Amino acid sequence: MRQFLTKRKVALFAIGVIAMSLHFKWSSFVNVVDYLFMNGPYLSRTLIYSAEVFGPASRELAEIIYKNQYEDRHWYRVNLRKANAALRSKTGIEAKVIKNFQIFIKAYLKIRDSYQGADAITEDVAVKKVVALVNKFYQKHKRASVPHDPQTFLNWPFHGENHLIKVAATTTACGITAEATLTLLRDLGFQTRLLGVANSAEKIVFNHVLLEYYSNQHKKWIMLDPMVGDIAGNSEASLSAIEMIQSVQARQKLNEKWSQNGNSPLGKVNFNPVYKSESIIFFSRDLGPFKETFYYANSERIRERVKERVSQMRFRPEWL
Repeated sequence: MRQFLTKRKVALFAIGVIAMSLHFKWSSFVNVVDYLFMNGPYLSRTLIYSAEVFGPASRELAEIIYKNQYEDRHWYRVNLRKANAALRSKTGIEAKVIKNFQIFIKAYLKIRDSYQGADAITEDVAVKKVVALVNKFYQKHKRASVPHDPQTFLNWPFHGENHLIKVAATTTACGITAEATLTLLRDLGFQTRLLGVANSAEKIVFNHVLLEYYSNQHKKWIMLDPMVGDIAGNSEASLSAIEMIQSVQARQKLNEKWSQNGNSPLGKVNFNPVYKSESIIFFSRDLGPFKETFYYANSERIRERVKERVSQMRFRPEWL
């Protein structure tokens, strides 16, 4: 009975907040929704967290790799036409930013038309074209003399559109390229999830950011690294991020790409391998205010350390 009353109080409080927001201003209601549900992976205000740690022998591992319900639903759709109009009407935006964004979107719409048209290109081809497009603009701006521009060009609800503007017109790094690719793939109708690579269980942070999309063609999750312009795989098949970490050949392939294309925004080259056997792969599945985080590591020693940190509730603040 007490539990029921508690739930009832929470429900009434939520209804009250929404009612007050609607009473005062529609934008206030939008901000409440934004605060609770629409924030990106670095600023999530999720109410309840849980975490699971997996290794190569985990029974659930196949589900994470092959089941499409392990997507990250905590994301958004884009409206490219409205974003372009909003960008053009906003004062103080340089003309070259608007022009580059228009060029970028025009190139993307060609891909979308080809994928959704009568003579449709395959899923594999569409994804490769999107990755290549994002990488092309990343490479174009990566040697700029100024670091990544932190300016938010547009206000809510243009989260995804801002990622696209930045890739199209400013210096970026792995996080924005991954989020921009995710945004475009979502627009094409794919299920997606953003992933991180952590170098140490002592401090689980985004040492590198990538993404996966669910392939209906291959019936599995496939890893993309748009910063280096490549799709994870070996001589036999495309791979998920977890399968990539398990494969010496796949890791070597991506690390070689990184040494060639993975320059930092200021042109500094990182020759250290990004993908290692000891790396921790992690991602979240968001269901409204509930977040479930999954960690994978090849090493049992590393897994035990991650489990220890999770049990101490020390995982959340270090990477969100």
